[in-house]
Amino acid sequence: MDFNELLSIYPNASLHALPASEPMLFSFPSKTGYIWIPKAQLSVTEMHLLQHLAEEKTLIHECDTHPWYRLLLLQKPIAITEGNYRIIQIAWNQTQRLDSTSWLEEIRIMMPQLVDAFFVTDQYAILIEKQDAHSFSTNELAGLFLALDGDFDSYSRIYVGYFHPSTVTFYKIFAEEEAIFSFFQSTRRQEAASDLAMLIVSYCTKQALASSYLLHALAAHWFSDSDLPLILTTLWDNQGNISSTAKELFMHRNTLQYKLDKFQQTSLLNLKETNQLFLCQLLIENFIDSVVS
Repeated sequence: MDFNELLSIYPNASLHALPASEPMLFSFPSKTGYIWIPKAQLSVTEMHLLQHLAEEKTLIHECDTHPWYRLLLLQKPIAITEGNYRIIQIAWNQTQRLDSTSWLEEIRIMMPQLVDAFFVTDQYAILIEKQDAHSFSTNELAGLFLALDGDFDSYSRIYVGYFHPSTVTFYKIFAEEEAIFSFFQSTRRQEAASDLAMLIVSYCTKQALASSYLLHALAAHWFSDSDLPLILTTLWDNQGNISSTAKELFMHRNTLQYKLDKFQQTSLLNLKETNQLFLCQLLIENFIDSVVS
């Protein structure tokens, strides 16, 4: 069952690596993890139907032998040597089952600084990396996983956590990062790799702004042209630089300038002002799906 399709019916549904333990939540397996929905929003018939339609998930039982599995998912203490560590989550969306043993062997060769790596389900894995001078950036990891996808005929999306000292409570870090990764998978973003800096605005504002009629009305009025969200998001990513934006969009600079000028006449915004460009990005991140639909 596709999570994005389900989200259009149950907006409060969320995607997670494991079944829900809270009695107030109903959970069932999907292609990329477990979907959680508050029971108060479901009838008994709906729960039976969703369970019947759910795809069976095969858990990798060997993962309980991994110390970081016990720490992150079972919240059991483990010995951690001094240093900085980060959690990298990977989810696959594919028709063929991944050869997890071969994949783990390959990733350990490419990332020798890993201290643990395991599959939680057939299509969800966790890597634990200790920081050293050769640790990859998010963009570098995106290229690495793209190469792996080519080798294994798969499509992966990853969330790259930040490094934290060994003294922090890692299962609390993981709980929040897993929620952010689940949010990332529910969006229409095109990036295969993500981190907190990329998602912080949309993740933290989604719930707070969802009920705002004012902002929804602005988004509907300003972004009726289907080209504008992509143009403005690319402009935001390029820090307002029109030449860089035109190059990334494969658009003539004069054409881009015309579209921006037309938008500024309608909205009375000045996109050279960071705060006003940020407002556009905020609206696009939170309302563009409902405007387009």
